[in-house]
Amino acid sequence: MSSGRKRGQIEASRERLKEIQKKLRERKRAQGLEPAATATLPNSICDYESVAEEKQARLEAVIENAMKGYHYLMRIGHLLNVPALNAVQLAKIISTLGTRGFIRFIRQTLSGPWLDAEQVLHRRPPPEPRRTICASALEHKTFHKGKNCCMLI
Repeated sequence: MSSGRKRGQIEASRERLKEIQKKLRERKRAQGLEPAATATLPNSICDYESVAEEKQARLEAVIENAMKGYHYLMRIGHLLNVPALNAVQLAKIISTLGTRGFIRFIRQTLSGPWLDAEQVLHRRPPPEPRRTICASALEHKTFHKGKNCCMLI
């Protein structure tokens, strides 16, 4: 038949198909055969104990996705605000490097770190020596080394 069948004919053919499938299932049960396993879980199986628990889990998932979207939006806002706030400096860089040089500068900035870990460790000032203070120093304001009543600050 053509694709222009009437709704009634389609529903009637679905009903006949359901009846045929039901008779086949009953005949297999009578023979002692088990129905084939389905890939989906029946509606009665659920991970949640109650409807309220399921609603709460779905709400948390929606909130989590909304927060992810909000954080991405904030990053985009930051990406747009930084050039706007530094327009004068960017104009100087563009006039110095030119458009292609500026694009190369941005690409280099985003593609790799500018700071070398070894250089940072080499240039970092040495840590200050730690002193010991007596636990009762607030009372008598004395500093000394090596006794058990002392703690490092």
